[in-house]
Amino acid sequence: MALTLISELKLKTEKGQDVTFYLPFLNDNRQLQFNFCSAFQGADYIVDEDKKAVEIRRRDKSTFIYFSKRDEQKFDQVMRVKQEILIDLRRLNQNFSTGKESLYAIESKDERYPFLITSPSIIDNGRFSIKYNKAIMYYINDKAKKEGEKH
Repeated sequence: MALTLISELKLKTEKGQDVTFYLPFLNDNRQLQFNFCSAFQGADYIVDEDKKAVEIRRRDKSTFIYFSKRDEQKFDQVMRVKQEILIDLRRLNQNFSTGKESLYAIESKDERYPFLITSPSIIDNGRFSIKYNKAIMYYINDKAKKEGEKH
């Protein structure tokens, strides 16, 4: 089932500049991150839960845009996005192990990678975290290991 999550977050800097962050996803460190930002280019945009801020992380420095008192609902909404992704990933792993999640092998024209292995949940929600693709890889490798032990 496709997740219906917010696609953008609008905040104001301390100087009153409007900043919009787009396309949330869960990174490898289980942090909510955004793919794009309207005001700052060439950075990572990571939600810092402890500081209640979005960290704009560049190579040489970080800048924080804090959720103000009036933005508490937005912060709660962002935390719900993270939780929904985590819950969906847990459900996906359970569905793989119980056989409720179908696997698709889609033929490609690339000799090096003749098939794309995916599933309905990954097609629907894979854009929300790299962990969706890692879940399928883990499942396939674990299944192959178990099958190899039987023979």
